[in-house]
Amino acid sequence: MVNRFANNKVYIKIYRNKLNNNKCMIKIKYKKIKKTITKIILCNLVKIYIKKLFAKNFIKKIKIINTEGMYIKIDRKLWTSGWLYFPHSRRLIGAAFYGDKGVVASPRLPEEYAVFIPLNAPLINLLNADVVDFY
Repeated sequence: MVNRFANNKVYIKIYRNKLNNNKCMIKIKYKKIKKTITKIILCNLVKIYIKKLFAKNFIKKIKIINTEGMYIKIDRKLWTSGWLYFPHSRRLIGAAFYGDKGVVASPRLPEEYAVFIPLNAPLINLLNADVVDFY
């Protein structure tokens, strides 16, 4: 059985296992990141997981204007901490922002554009990326 959910940012297909009816496979396609992610969870938790994905508008594309060591300047104002995801190099780098300035965990950033994902977003465990975090 296949269920489909969609909005303007995320396209989701849900497959149910024929042998084990408790398990469901979710295929999530993010249009901004242009990446497909697969996750296997219990079928009774699928609706809760999808509600969390659609309820939050958590993905923000940012442009890195300037870097000076561990400090960066970006094109928009954020007052939170989270992850900078670089899709082409598949890296997650921890970052904390206060306005348009912030501190990152790595002094070398692989790209000029990044996707900002807050700490409480359910997307982090789905990405197969190298993690660079604060120690």
